[in-house]
Amino acid sequence: ATIAVVFGLTLAREVRRAEQRYAEAEARRHRDALVEAQRRELFSWMSHDLRTPLARMKAITEALGDGVAPDPERYVRQLDHEVDGLAVLVDDLLALSRLSGPGAPVRRQRIDLADIASDALSSYAPQARARGVCLTGAAEPGAVVSADPTDVNRALSNLLDNALRHTGEAGTVEVTCGPEDGWAVLRVADGCGGIPGDALPHLFEPGWRADVARTPGPDRGSGLGLAIVQHAVLAHDGTVEVHNSGPGCVFTVRLPLDDQPAEGRVPASAGAAEEQQR
Repeated sequence: ATIAVVFGLTLAREVRRAEQRYAEAEARRHRDALVEAQRRELFSWMSHDLRTPLARMKAITEALGDGVAPDPERYVRQLDHEVDGLAVLVDDLLALSRLSGPGAPVRRQRIDLADIASDALSSYAPQARARGVCLTGAAEPGAVVSADPTDVNRALSNLLDNALRHTGEAGTVEVTCGPEDGWAVLRVADGCGGIPGDALPHLFEPGWRADVARTPGPDRGSGLGLAIVQHAVLAHDGTVEVHNSGPGCVFTVRLPLDDQPAEGRVPASAGAAEEQQR
């Protein structure tokens, strides 16, 4: 009887281990399939968004070369604009590739989110004035994190650029930051008019845009800005979420406070649930 009990326990343990290995293998296959689907979608989007400006540049250079451009100076300015757009796209692709790679390196140092927010607000003030948008901000002391200032600044800059592009004239974009429940929390609220519920889950996908015409234009981003935000935040063990609120939507970034033990932090999901209720 003892041998049977021991055999039964051993068999049950091996069955559990086999089930766990099977579940882990299924999870890996699911992740690999998801990554492959996203990779194919990104390459498809890249080929389209690179081919279109290149075609426009080709047309401009041919018109200039054939001497049929009615306003050569305007054509040269347009060519310069197209080159700038391609440079932004390539820079964003490189940033996304670096941040989304396995074990993305993070050069950490102690930084205060209030300083990052203040610098970003100053940098974007002229753009906000030109668009007729009120850009405001407020910061509470103590939102100190261990992070790469370049990555954090890029994430906030992308959020601000997105907010200003989608906020109409006389609208408001507000940036706030401070410590909350063991996290350094940064919020960017805009006046975009809200985001359809079925679009919210896709906002951080590389190359995804809410409208059908996905080609970047004079007032469009590269389509990678929010994906870069998400990967930059995840590389720093944080979270980023978005929800509709008031005249627009609010993007919330949470980064672990420096020297704050993990057990002292309220789960980020709990904070997100509280925001959804407000």
